[in-house]
Amino acid sequence: MRATFRSKWPLLLLAAFLVLGCDENPVTELEEIGEYPPEADIIIPDLKSDIVFGFGQTVYVESEELLIEFTDVVGDSRCPIGAYCIWPGQAEILLTLSKRGSVEDEVILVLQPGRYPYVEPGIFECSCGYRIFFLALEPYPTAGNPIPDESYIAQIALEPDADCCLEGEVCFTWVNPFLLQRDPFSARSVSIDGDELKIEVSYPGGCRRHDFELYMKPVFTGANPARARLYLSHDGNGDPCEALISDELSFDVGRIAELCREQCGSCDEIMLEVFGYFTDQPGEGFEVVYTP
Repeated sequence: MRATFRSKWPLLLLAAFLVLGCDENPVTELEEIGEYPPEADIIIPDLKSDIVFGFGQTVYVESEELLIEFTDVVGDSRCPIGAYCIWPGQAEILLTLSKRGSVEDEVILVLQPGRYPYVEPGIFECSCGYRIFFLALEPYPTAGNPIPDESYIAQIALEPDADCCLEGEVCFTWVNPFLLQRDPFSARSVSIDGDELKIEVSYPGGCRRHDFELYMKPVFTGANPARARLYLSHDGNGDPCEALISDELSFDVGRIAELCREQCGSCDEIMLEVFGYFTDQPGEGFEVVYTP
């Protein structure tokens, strides 16, 4: 099991600064990897070691034919050194992953001080068939000294996981639900049949494929029954058309029952609270009782 300690960072930072580059034009559209192997700032043979790279840099993993870009710093609310805070805050970065033969995927990673990947369940994100662990982000904030994006250096680790957040399943994430919202849609009804959660939605479109993903923070609230909060995210892939489309989505929620048994021991019933699109705070959700 790997662990990360702040005392190791000076050497890692020195190595990263020597190769640090800043790309001000991150990829924003879905496209396949072109030239092979692609150009990258850092080339590593495999995933046996952690990846350390700076804002705007790309890393190419030869054994996986995988290109990873540190695309953006979404936010950094970690409690600064020299300040008093009522909560430790968190940092969010955006990565863009491109695997040969497949389109790009963007994923937001969240770093929460006091929470430890590899030790606590669910502290990872999924993309392109990998679990991605966000281990560290430097420099750490200091009161009164804003950090330029180009100064950030991230440390991550990846593990192959073919079953990680498959299409039509629930994705576990610690990302703020607000950051998961993309394109508007309306949730019209929610029902459940066995392990299959069905959600009727409507949205403007008609010219491109629309993708929906269902997210859950991997923790339950309440008891008898345990309650799970689910957030639906919609990506219209830039569809310019405005026809009103209605659709019924289906998600396998069996993973929720497995997680509930791990955390609560016994889960005869789970109250699923499903939230649709929102721009600030989630509104009233749909509630449905799930009996695993």
